Amino acid sequence: MALVKTDVNAGGSHELYLDVRGDRVYVYTAIILSELFTSPDGVTPGDPDFQIWEVTRPDRPRQVGEWGAWAELGVHPADVDDEGAFRVNFTHSVIADGAGTAYLSYWDLGTIILDVSTPSNPTFIGRTDFDVDEEGNAHSAWTGRNDRLLVQTDEDFFPFEGGGFEEAWGYTRFYDIADPANPVPLGTFEMPSTRLLPPGIGYFTVHDPKIDGNDLYLSYYSEGVVILDITDVRNPVQQAQFVPTPAADPRGLFFPGEELPLVWGVAGGRLRPRLGHQLRALGVPLGGLRLRAGPNEDPAADATSGRRRRCRSRTRARWLGSASAGCRRWRGGSRRRRRASSPG
Repeated sequence: MALVKTDVNAGGSHELYLDVRGDRVYVYTAIILSELFTSPDGVTPGDPDFQIWEVTRPDRPRQVGEWGAWAELGVHPADVDDEGAFRVNFTHSVIADGAGTAYLSYWDLGTIILDVSTPSNPTFIGRTDFDVDEEGNAHSAWTGRNDRLLVQTDEDFFPFEGGGFEEAWGYTRFYDIADPANPVPLGTFEMPSTRLLPPGIGYFTVHDPKIDGNDLYLSYYSEGVVILDITDVRNPVQQAQFVPTPAADPRGLFFPGEELPLVWGVAGGRLRPRLGHQLRALGVPLGGLRLRAGPNEDPAADATSGRRRRCRSRTRARWLGSASAGCRRWRGGSRRRRRASSPG
């Protein structure tokens, strides 16, 4: 095996994606603001945020490609758009379809779609964008429907940002990418907490998406794991929600001294809780949310309550079955929020 060192000024890789194509294996890496931090003079683009490394021989990795919006599109990492809004543009994460297309979550620039069929020459295809009153923060993406559907999750920790932006936590967007050069917005999904301000203790922004058939799994920080039926993406229906037991962050990064639920990621139907919660596997029967117990845990403790609770989305009321934690969990008290640059 081998260790690849990035430029010390760039701060290292934030997220990786492994793409296996035939007998070749590639690692796509997102290095936040590399173009800016490695610029020799603040005017000339530095090393691109998105880099492609061939790791067919993992003991001999070699960089074979790169792409940056500053060098390729002329968009500065710290930019004022055509409407006068200040934007920050960088690669936060990347996924690929295994057939030569990569999707870069490029923060305020939206999701950038690249042709990487020739890894040495990534080529711009198209991108999503934001309205002038939308803050941006394209954090992660996932595709479905034979790569004709794009799910984009926007991570916004500061709903009171000001500057003319809407007051809302980050939420989920859906796009038709049958023509990847022209992504077409299909709709959005918000939780009841998305615009209910001020919030309680916690972060109520969406984080990462994963698609399994017509089920969309969303990790949602203090909202836990949210599962949507996206049979009709213009009208996604919340099926279930799991909110873990509140616990203090042992590192003291998130709300020191407070106990709160916090979930970082999902992979299909499997939940990765943060803050030391037990790993659990999720299933979604018709009656609601079923939780399979983790080690040293009472299986009955998280049994489906059988109650039907009413939860509201942005568009209309929907009936859904949920765990006994309810459709959402709130904690009152302090409005303090600790600023951190993209914890996930």
